[in-house]
Amino acid sequence: MMNNLETLEPVLGLAHGRTIGGEPAFTFPDVLEAILTCSQHEIAVLGVELMRATSQGYSTEGISPYEVQLNGHPWHEFVALNNGQAAEYVKQNRGGDDHFYLLTASQQQEFSSLVG
Repeated sequence: MMNNLETLEPVLGLAHGRTIGGEPAFTFPDVLEAILTCSQHEIAVLGVELMRATSQGYSTEGISPYEVQLNGHPWHEFVALNNGQAAEYVKQNRGGDDHFYLLTASQQQEFSSLVG
């Protein structure tokens, strides 16, 4: 799945940096603003990873457990449900200064092409 955050400059402006693979990395609380911006542009945040920076690179500390099904919901409702869960996961899993978040996101057209 492409990372649709790449096409949205306001979200990229909130990133603290990038991973070795080029993914935008967000720190707290900027990650919450990034999720809100995704919502405003109808991008669904399908998952969140909490990462910790180490001397060897970084390691995964947590992965969001939520899964929202489209099930005939209008896309804007699907986005609201996913992004609400993403924000809640971040609030409940705040990392320290050595932590950052990765967001897996999708626009409607890309998501539909993968599941449809």
